[in-house]
Amino acid sequence: MTKAGKESGFTLVELLTVVAIISILSAVAYFSMRQNRFEREMNGLSSEALAAIKEARTRAISRNRRYTVWFTPDSVQWCEDDCPPQNENEAGKRYFSTAHGARAKKFADIADFNLTAMPASFDLLSKRIYFYPDGTMDADISTAQPEGFTLYLQHDDKPSLKRRIVILPLSGEIRQFYNW
Repeated sequence: MTKAGKESGFTLVELLTVVAIISILSAVAYFSMRQNRFEREMNGLSSEALAAIKEARTRAISRNRRYTVWFTPDSVQWCEDDCPPQNENEAGKRYFSTAHGARAKKFADIADFNLTAMPASFDLLSKRIYFYPDGTMDADISTAQPEGFTLYLQHDDKPSLKRRIVILPLSGEIRQFYNW
């Protein structure tokens, strides 16, 4: 007991204030980390798609063979000529599963590329693009004119988080945009 006859310690109001402050800080930290997770998942998917595209183009030029990149909503793979279904021992070599919430949503073949005009897009079930030994690419080998390709990526949990990857047909140049 102190001189005034009171015990020393914390009052209930002081304890509740501290608990409230800790709760608010925890909530802010949680939502901040959650947003960062969505960004990481989208960046991971975008990086895997870009890596597969660049690897296929590089191999096509260096090995003088046609290479394919095969996109599905939740995977991307590259391979020589046409891609067969991936098997377990190829995982991580030429086949990549996408990050949890990020998906390839749409694609569009582009004949005349204009950054201001968006090509008509189609829902992505499965799509192959082809790289040739001279470095050019074609998104539709059934047509006479080589066509470029646009891949639209979006996060399932945060639909405003989008990426667009564009590959030009004749140069094989790759451009990435942070929105559609």
